[in-house]
Amino acid sequence: MDPVRRKMLIRQLTAKEIESLLYDWSLWARAKQCPPPGLWRVWLLLAGRGFGKTRAGAEWVRSRITHGARYLGLVGETFDDVRSVMIEGPSGILATHPRQDRPRCRRSGHAQTDRAIL
Repeated sequence: MDPVRRKMLIRQLTAKEIESLLYDWSLWARAKQCPPPGLWRVWLLLAGRGFGKTRAGAEWVRSRITHGARYLGLVGETFDDVRSVMIEGPSGILATHPRQDRPRCRRSGHAQTDRAIL
């Protein structure tokens, strides 16, 4: 779509519609950041700095919660790494949720949504 037409379309959107576009990972993700098709137990993202591994993982967690997952485990070298990178980081779980849907962090270290505990 040419830039002029894109600007015209965006100007017609409401603030809520624009926000929903910002949080629609399918519009922003590169193909290699999307989970593989089929049934699998392990998805390894072996890539360098800046690839978007944290964001891809956070978006996958968000997708799993949206589709009914109730409990998810986050694995990192230390608890602080999990919290500071995977949950609170600029590409972490909190950043991938619209403000009204963000998980709440608890003192125990768990992040909780209305539908799931991480």
